[in-house]
Amino acid sequence: MSKMKLLKTLCLTYLNSFASKDSRAIGNLLSDDVVLTDWELSLKGKCEVLSVLEKLFDSVTTIDVEPIRVFEDVNTVIIEMNIKFDEENIINVVDIVRFNSSSEIESIVAYRQ
Repeated sequence: MSKMKLLKTLCLTYLNSFASKDSRAIGNLLSDDVVLTDWELSLKGKCEVLSVLEKLFDSVTTIDVEPIRVFEDVNTVIIEMNIKFDEENIINVVDIVRFNSSSEIESIVAYRQ
């Protein structure tokens, strides 16, 4: 499997784990010094990112993630998607996910459309 295909697969695994509210699986994909930035916050470090994700997961019953477009580059995957929380709140998001040399997620920048 090529490096870009591997990163795309890892990114889709991240999205599936997010939809399943599986913070353990997400933790396995993140580097220790991961940075997550979105339209509301900026977090640094695996523990901080997982803590915020777990609070989000606890606040909703269901999460559905529908990837629309996926683009791959050397160490980066860009995903446009719809995320639906509790069957009613739908947001359109673009994630730019960057991987380190160990194929761990080192950065996620999310933009809400």
